[in-house]
Amino acid sequence: MKIVGLLSLIFFITSCSVVPGYSSVTDVPSDVPEYYQKPLTFEELDEEVNLLNPVIGMYPPRFNSEKHREQVFVAWMELVDDAQRFHGQRQEEKTFYMLTELYRMGYNMQVPGSGDNALQHLTECLEIYPTSVACNFSATYFYLTAGRYYLGDAEKSLQRLREHYLPALNHEVESGYVFLYLFKQDAQKAKDQIDLFVDAFPNSHQADEFTQIKQALTE
Repeated sequence: MKIVGLLSLIFFITSCSVVPGYSSVTDVPSDVPEYYQKPLTFEELDEEVNLLNPVIGMYPPRFNSEKHREQVFVAWMELVDDAQRFHGQRQEEKTFYMLTELYRMGYNMQVPGSGDNALQHLTECLEIYPTSVACNFSATYFYLTAGRYYLGDAEKSLQRLREHYLPALNHEVESGYVFLYLFKQDAQKAKDQIDLFVDAFPNSHQADEFTQIKQALTE
């Protein structure tokens, strides 16, 4: 099977994969408050951003109803306002990361301008903090969904992360390399990386999925 024919399968796998902490999309809380009663503390903001990640941290987003979509969107807008407020006060690695993550989520929801904003904050964060683990993770997630033009940037962030975790292998980093080679349409490197991933993480839920992709690549 040609790699271009696998792209729909890849997006299906990434959208259906179970996010740690939730057994399925229906378990993701849908009672997101429409408006916050008071400004969030920095710690509360961090927690709320993490809570939205299982829903809109991947593409396509995992809404379980139209009402859920609306609630999440309103909550997302409120979080962006709070993140911008803290970023204006602090201008630090964590606030760059929060805004990058939120705009990346907005990009997944196809909110106009979110992709440009995510790219801007990613670029600034990595210029100031080139070895930032948080911003490099956010970069890999964003660049791998932003198109072939950004695959070189995704590879740079993956390399930085791999070097950070050496001599250990990180599950998310090695998984990212699989998708990188698939999107580059490099079948041999994709198959080799799948072998590395399965050997390192045989009990991962992605091990079986990647094995299926490898089989498809050889057909």
